[in-house]
Amino acid sequence: NPDNVEVHYNLGVILQKQGKLDEATKMYKRAVSLRPDYVDARMSLANLYKSRDMFDAAISEYKGTLEVIPAAIEKIYERISFYSDLGIYKQVLDEYGKIENFKETKRKILKNLASIFKVRGLKDRAIEEYNKLIKFSPEDNEIRQELALLYDEAGRYKEAVAEYKNILKGRGQDKNILEYLRRLEKVEAHAALASVYQKQGLRDRAIEEYKQAIAIKPDGCFLYYSLASLYAQAGEKDKAFTFYRKAVEIDPVYREAHLALAQAFRESGRLKDAESEYIKLLKINPEDIQAHLSLGLLFEEQGLYGQALNEYEEVVRLDPGNQEAKILIQAIEDKRSQ
Repeated sequence: NPDNVEVHYNLGVILQKQGKLDEATKMYKRAVSLRPDYVDARMSLANLYKSRDMFDAAISEYKGTLEVIPAAIEKIYERISFYSDLGIYKQVLDEYGKIENFKETKRKILKNLASIFKVRGLKDRAIEEYNKLIKFSPEDNEIRQELALLYDEAGRYKEAVAEYKNILKGRGQDKNILEYLRRLEKVEAHAALASVYQKQGLRDRAIEEYKQAIAIKPDGCFLYYSLASLYAQAGEKDKAFTFYRKAVEIDPVYREAHLALAQAFRESGRLKDAESEYIKLLKINPEDIQAHLSLGLLFEEQGLYGQALNEYEEVVRLDPGNQEAKILIQAIEDKRSQ
């Protein structure tokens, strides 16, 4: 029976254990195509994609799994009602166990999505997933710790402080967390004051506040990035380069720092260095549309129209509705036809 869903799924499991990953992928995909609400097959396919660093495919399958779980749970409740009416209580308990399994699957999906976004330097999206996890498991201090660290790395110090305080409520007077919290509160105050000075146009005073924050937290990548941006605005390019580099040295997947450093190189005429930064960013996340567009424009500045066209076409492949890329493609084609 070529349409036997269980056979395709089980064969996928066997092939995966044998290391035949392409064949296993085909079996899982076939199982999902035959039964789109097959949670186990979707989850196995998503996990396989993730293990092979095929992150966009993994994200798509994880999201697809989340979409079908509610309907799957609804069917279980229907079966529970049916078995309950018949007085088959052992089966009722088995069905409730399946609901708990689905809840654990959802928790794993949210955690895996957060992990993928974090690896790709997409901190805000990772934070979104961890916040969903917190709602799902509010007593899980391990998740709260991960969330607090992400807030910290993203420079969202006020939220990081709040999360560490939540951890202390569940853990008691942890001396290490208390000490870190005191330092972080000071960093938050300096960063907040720097932001106020920056809005008022008092750049030198803002710079001084960020320097004081760095003295307290020398591993604060956001602080170095913010300081570099202020120096870039002041035209002090060497200092800007120094602090942008420090930010990506601390956090190699810091997307905003890579983009800013590439732009600073570009504005200084250091086009090869700019190209190198965009390529580093695309190795972290091959689906980064802004990086593809910026790299395409950089190639175009150098008259490398073929390479520029490749970048713009990749943007359209990733985002078929991207008008900017379409306009840039048309402009190159018009130049070639003249």
